[in-house]
Amino acid sequence: MYKHELLILEQSTCDDNIIYWILKGKGYEYQLFNLKLFSPHFIHSSLKDLNGISRPFENNEILSVIFNTNIEKIMTNKIKDINSYIKDNIKYFPVCFWIDAYYCDWTPFYNSVHFSHYMQIVELDDVNMMYNCLDIYYPSKGIIKLKYEFISNKASWVECIHLGKKLDDACTKAIHYLQKSIENINLKKYDEEKIELMSKIISFSSSKYLNHAELESSILILTLKWISEDKLNFIKGLKYLDSKLSYPLFNDLNLHLMIASEETMKLKNIIIKYLMTNFINLEKTSKIIDKIYKENYIANQLLNSKLRIATMERLI
Repeated sequence: MYKHELLILEQSTCDDNIIYWILKGKGYEYQLFNLKLFSPHFIHSSLKDLNGISRPFENNEILSVIFNTNIEKIMTNKIKDINSYIKDNIKYFPVCFWIDAYYCDWTPFYNSVHFSHYMQIVELDDVNMMYNCLDIYYPSKGIIKLKYEFISNKASWVECIHLGKKLDDACTKAIHYLQKSIENINLKKYDEEKIELMSKIISFSSSKYLNHAELESSILILTLKWISEDKLNFIKGLKYLDSKLSYPLFNDLNLHLMIASEETMKLKNIIIKYLMTNFINLEKTSKIIDKIYKENYIANQLLNSKLRIATMERLI
C-alpha cells in the first residue's frame, strides 16, 4: 500500500497534490513536478468549456520524462470487475480514481454541482467491503470510507501510477522538457486570448440570466485561482533548478511570473466582487488583463533564453 499524509496543500488541483506527495514520499526529486505547466499559456481555449484550465501537457508527460513514471488510466466501464482490478494492482502501485463530486456526500458539491474529483485508495477493508480513501481537500474528515459498490458504480476512471527507477539526470531531463513545452506556445495567440477573456467577462456581466452569469463567473474564479497558484508553483520548480546550477539563472524570470500571478489574483478578486455587487469596472479589468499578458510574454521570452544557457551549462 502507498500511504502518506498530506499536511498542507502544495499544488493547485486534487490530482496534482496527490501525485506530488506520492513522488515526495518515494524519494524522487519531487520539486521538479512544479514545472509541469508553463504559466504563460493557460487561458486559451479553457474559456470555451466548463473544465477549467486548458493544460498544454497531461501529468503523464512530465512523469514519464522526468520521473520515469507512467500513469495507466482506464475508464471504469472498460473494466469487467473493478474491485478485482484494484485489488490486483494496489499490491504494487498507488491506485487513484476520478469521481463526480456530485455523488460525494462529504463535499459541498453533493447533489449540487458536477465536478471531477481525484482521490487515492490507501487501504482495503475486505471485512466491511470498503476502501479507505484519501481526499486531500477534506483532511478534517480523515480517511473517507467508501463501499466497494460505490466505487464500482460512481468512479469514472481508475489510475495506476507505475513508479519507475529514479533518474540521475532528472534536472537535465526537466530542462529539455521545458524546451519542448515552450516550442508549443504560440505567442500570436496572445491577442486572441486577451480578446476572448475580456469578451467572456463582458458577456456574463451584461447577461440578463443571473444563474448563467453566476455559473460562468464562478468557473472563471476557480480557473484564475489555479492559474495564479500554478505560476507560483512554477517559480518553486525554477528555484530548485537554480539550486542545481552553478549560479541563480531564473531570478528575473521569477519576478515577472510573480507579477503575473499577483495580477491574476487581482482579476479573480474583481470577479468575486462582481458576484457580490453585480458591478464590474471594465476599464480597470481590461488594464489588469493587459498587464497579465505583458508579464506572460516577457516571461516566455526570458525562459526561452535562460533554457539555452542552462542547457549549455549541463553539457559542460
